Amino acid sequence: MFDGEPKPLPTRAIWIGVQPVVMTLFPKTDFDFKHAEETLIVADEKHLVIAGRDRWLPGHMEAKGRLAMKTGIQQEYGTANAVYSFIQEQLGVRWLWPGEEDVIQGERISIAPMERRYHPQIRARSGMLVKTSLGDNKESEEELWARFQRVQLDSMDMTGGHGFGDWWEKYGAAHPDYFAAAPDGSRKAVKPSVSNTKLCASNPKVWQQWLEDISIRVRADPLLRVINVSPNDGYTSGHCTCANCLEWDHPEGEKVE
Repeated sequence: MFDGEPKPLPTRAIWIGVQPVVMTLFPKTDFDFKHAEETLIVADEKHLVIAGRDRWLPGHMEAKGRLAMKTGIQQEYGTANAVYSFIQEQLGVRWLWPGEEDVIQGERISIAPMERRYHPQIRARSGMLVKTSLGDNKESEEELWARFQRVQLDSMDMTGGHGFGDWWEKYGAAHPDYFAAAPDGSRKAVKPSVSNTKLCASNPKVWQQWLEDISIRVRADPLLRVINVSPNDGYTSGHCTCANCLEWDHPEGEKVE
């Protein structure tokens, strides 16, 4: 295995990624990827190239995940997904479920001359299996399985839901006015799960606090593209009944006790 162009050039080789020499070996192949996450597998009688469109920002390749640190972060992982596609489609390896691998046995590996170019139609795929997203666990079997299936390393983050789950712990003591008022006027945490405590959406201080929090996150992570502002859900966890919030209700709307 070599990193970069080996000297002398091997007669036969497998090339991972678009190294400059592959353009000489495959002069008729277009290595200028035009689509997000585009992958390319091209082979002749002597050489095989497995590559894809990769995008990353040096200096910003680490971030805090839900349960673990995310390292080596890229905005597009074309080459990695191309490798997993090759292993499955050309080598006959199937990842049936987490921790279970099926290998179709053969006496030899033979790749006929080919050119396979692909780019996914759905760029936000990790949300299909939320609990196996990058950084959700520490390289668990489930997380690796999602990666092998090419649904983890996608290029469009669509994180959403429970956008204020940590607010009561952060602001409940100092700013109870940020939170929903019960009919008796009290503003308390929902028990047993305080993460579902609703906000007083009509309070302008709530949105000012949110803007301050998000500005800190954006400065810390310049790659942040999706900002979650989904309200905490749970019908039984109450809704704000302060006068300002009630004014937003339609006067002829259904009354719910």
